[in-house]
Amino acid sequence: GNKMIDNTEKELNLAFLETHLVKNYVVQKVLSQHSDLSKFNKDSINTIRVLTWLSPGSGNVEILQCIFRVGTQGKYVDNSRSGGFAIGVGPKGLLNNYATNKLGEHFTEVNGLSLLQHLEIPCFNEIKGRAKEIASKYLHFRLLGLDMAVGDNQTVRCIEINIIGNEINFFQLNNGPLFGDFTNEVIDYCVNNKHQLYENYKF
Repeated sequence: GNKMIDNTEKELNLAFLETHLVKNYVVQKVLSQHSDLSKFNKDSINTIRVLTWLSPGSGNVEILQCIFRVGTQGKYVDNSRSGGFAIGVGPKGLLNNYATNKLGEHFTEVNGLSLLQHLEIPCFNEIKGRAKEIASKYLHFRLLGLDMAVGDNQTVRCIEINIIGNEINFFQLNNGPLFGDFTNEVIDYCVNNKHQLYENYKF
């Protein structure tokens, strides 16, 4: 109904944007999410954060981990600061049977939906493929967090790309060590390139 979703009942129109945000805004079409994801929380777009690693060894983008982020009922965002949940996603798209919040507390249900069943992320192979494709265009970043969504027409979209603030605590709380099989590669890369960090901070 053209009203803002922040309980102020202000109308979202061009005049509002130009008055409050001047030119610092992006307008996107409303995304209706896949029914399999909407059942977790219909009020927010529940996203899959895909953590990618640009391997210095192979030169390929690798998927390190995936987390399904779910907002709490009544919230239109799915992040932890707003009370959201994180659920680990296995390599084939199956969800863990528990979720965590920002305090690390465990829950076997989210917004009344039990996780003690074999729930699955739709279009998971396409999500991973699209994330790798996008990350391969950002060659100056080794670690990226891509927030992916699935529309009701099964279209996979990237909502945003995070270069910092990837909430690595959620990955490790739900899936174990952050870098997994790539841990030694990451350590070796950091050891061999630490001089680059030091040189950036020389006066």
